[in-house]
Amino acid sequence: MTTGLSLTLITILLFVPPFIRGGEAKADKDAKSVVSDEQSVTVLGSGSVSDTDAIKSVELDVLSVAAPHSEEPKYSSTFADTIVSYVSPYVYVYASADEESEPVGILKPITSAKIVLKGDDWTKVELGEVTGYVKNTSVLFGYEAETVAKEFGVTLGYIKDADAQVYDLASSDGQVLGTIPAGANIYCVGYDENYTRVSYEDLEGFVKNELIRYEYAIERGQTMEEYKAEELAKELAAQEEERRKEEERLAEEAREQALVQQGLDRYIATEQREAVSLSDEDLWMLACIVKYESGWQPYEGKLAVANVVLNRMKKSGLSISSVIYAPYQFSGVANLDGTPSEYFYNNYLTKELSYRLSESNAEECMRAAVEAASGINNIGDFRYFIGTAYADYGSYADYKTIAGHVFYTY
Repeated sequence: MTTGLSLTLITILLFVPPFIRGGEAKADKDAKSVVSDEQSVTVLGSGSVSDTDAIKSVELDVLSVAAPHSEEPKYSSTFADTIVSYVSPYVYVYASADEESEPVGILKPITSAKIVLKGDDWTKVELGEVTGYVKNTSVLFGYEAETVAKEFGVTLGYIKDADAQVYDLASSDGQVLGTIPAGANIYCVGYDENYTRVSYEDLEGFVKNELIRYEYAIERGQTMEEYKAEELAKELAAQEEERRKEEERLAEEAREQALVQQGLDRYIATEQREAVSLSDEDLWMLACIVKYESGWQPYEGKLAVANVVLNRMKKSGLSISSVIYAPYQFSGVANLDGTPSEYFYNNYLTKELSYRLSESNAEECMRAAVEAASGINNIGDFRYFIGTAYADYGSYADYKTIAGHVFYTY
């Protein structure tokens, strides 16, 4: 008579549904019925047993292993009764467990709500004085919620049971800056595996991790009333900002207009000055630069540009070509070596293209060059000019505005 139980029998016992799913009482009853006598039992030719006690012993061990596990221990954390939203742009909290019901709250990403009752599909939550329902698939619970809070929330804590010394370094070798009493709430700035940088009242330094209990805080979700009030406040703030910017724009525009008008008020009437002797080539060059810089302006603007060139020539004692081709003076006109740029040469100076001066205000450009050379001046001694859009009026010692240019001196 064999006393050992075959491996095949153990396997059968492990997977027989009545033993596994029927509960201990039923399983025990069924087990007893299987071994009601000492008759030899053969299982799939794997051997036989006749020792009742041995069978019972093995069967009960199998039942103990196969029985359903007891409930897992409940998650213990400050987030055990808190959900955290992670859906962008937001999750609605509804009046009832129905997406067709009225929204009573809103959870933006990384905001929380207190759990009232968790269901299979919906969870009842509390937002301030309001309760509602949120779909479970849209929020995080327990460990996942706490993990997100650790990553994105504010790390808080309190000193456990004993006063904690605060060091200036993350080491007990550091200088003691002060002491935080047991039970005090602290704000955790950052931490490593041994020390946490904390802030408490006016004290900031490092405290041993073992002395701190950590909590992670994230912003609570909003009731619909709170959300609407916030959105209204944002809208009003945006309107106020827009109004402020418009007032600034209008004030700046008024300031610019006043400066322009001030320049116009400083208009210097045309006066006769000493004539300048220029060759035909010099007059041609002067007419070309007038065309280049102010060909689209009224005659007063053309005459002013011609006089700027002549004022520079008189001041420096240089030739008109040296003044016009001086580097960085007339944008796009000259190369750095003092020669005319290809564009200016081909489009304004070349005799074959002289028809450009026979068209579109060309007569006024030549007239301005001739009259300026004859001593007719409408800008006084100004030697610089710039487009009104780029003028820095505050930096000029004196200036006047003609058409689209501001003529000035430092």
